Amino acid sequence: MTGKKKKTILKALAIIAIAVAAAALLFLLYRWTLTIEARNKNQELVSAMKDIVSQEGELGLFQKAGIPVEDVYLDSDGYLISSSGREGLAYSGFELQNMSVYEKCAGSVVHISTYEESSDQLSQGKSVSNGSGFVFRSDGYIVTCYHVVENGAVIDVSFADGSSSKARIVGSDKENDIAVLKVDSELEADPIAFDTSQELKVGQRVFAIGNPLGFDRTLSSGYISGLSRPLRNSSGRVVMGMIQTDVAISSGNSGCPLLDTKGNVIGLLFSAYSESGNFEAMSFAIPASTVLQVCDAIIKTGKISRGWLDIVALGLTDQIVSYAGLDVSHGLLVSQVAPNGLAAKAGLKAGTTQVKYGNSVIFLGGDIITSIEGVQILDSSDVYTALMNTKAGDKIKLTVHRNGKDFDMTVQLVERTDENKGWLLK
Repeated sequence: MTGKKKKTILKALAIIAIAVAAAALLFLLYRWTLTIEARNKNQELVSAMKDIVSQEGELGLFQKAGIPVEDVYLDSDGYLISSSGREGLAYSGFELQNMSVYEKCAGSVVHISTYEESSDQLSQGKSVSNGSGFVFRSDGYIVTCYHVVENGAVIDVSFADGSSSKARIVGSDKENDIAVLKVDSELEADPIAFDTSQELKVGQRVFAIGNPLGFDRTLSSGYISGLSRPLRNSSGRVVMGMIQTDVAISSGNSGCPLLDTKGNVIGLLFSAYSESGNFEAMSFAIPASTVLQVCDAIIKTGKISRGWLDIVALGLTDQIVSYAGLDVSHGLLVSQVAPNGLAAKAGLKAGTTQVKYGNSVIFLGGDIITSIEGVQILDSSDVYTALMNTKAGDKIKLTVHRNGKDFDMTVQLVERTDENKGWLLK
């Protein structure tokens, strides 16, 4: 083969190789273009579907697609769908969701019974109360309402597997009606998860699993009826931020969890409001964020540490206002200030005119605190509300009325104890 022919063949092969490479490149460019177009169409489709869901809900999306669906519900594992026209459908999506919550959480709900101390070792003392609670930690910690266990010398906890155990109070928050119990054994039941991240909405469906009238692990359902409700508890103090629901609860339900549709704790049910003594479609729950904060603090330290003012004071009454000729009708009258205390260092002034008031002696002429941290002080219970989220050492702002004028001052708080809470005269 001559050199000329070799060159011709090599040239032809090069041309073929270039053509093949060009064809491959064009094919790749074509596939790439198709992929981009498909991706863009997919993104447009996803965006359109999101718009439909946001405006018409998941049910509207199915309807536009021509898929016969009656109901769509969201449970802990995804969507539950009830198809129209489907024969042999045992349960609706609504029912399946209820069952999912119950199956997930009922085993972690406990029945709490309290009794008087008995001198008879072979028998239980007189029954004091019955209530509910639920597993907070698997190493023996249980959360309930304080009023369920406050008067019982002996606390008995019954579990879903039929076993029971004696429990002790680790610590309590009387103002929020929360108590943490401990049994001396590992628990078989898993703790119920808390959800403090979601924004609760009026109309949101909720569940309660408790022990009304002694009937263990009874499921009730309803809706959130209101949020951030102030509620005066049995001690006369106003508790803020309550969740109001229409979930039916009766004696024995106090201390049970308020659950969302995924089976997460969003509150601690503690009372049913009724002026007649019958259920009136209003019950209340302590928000999950408060329950978590209180329980974690109790388990860590055995108590709740809150701040207080080191003064002797009392809420103004019509009699005091009239007798002292005051120009304000509401507020907290500062009768005495702890010598060399934090309130004294901040400049709060005590009264100087001694008078008899019921079984106490008070001093008139001192400062009148009209608000604490922006909370208007109408009576002594407002002091608890204003200082609910404080601790010893915190500095707070007071609005003080003195000599006909109002001004603000900053005061550092002391530790709130049973002893210095007694400084707030009734």
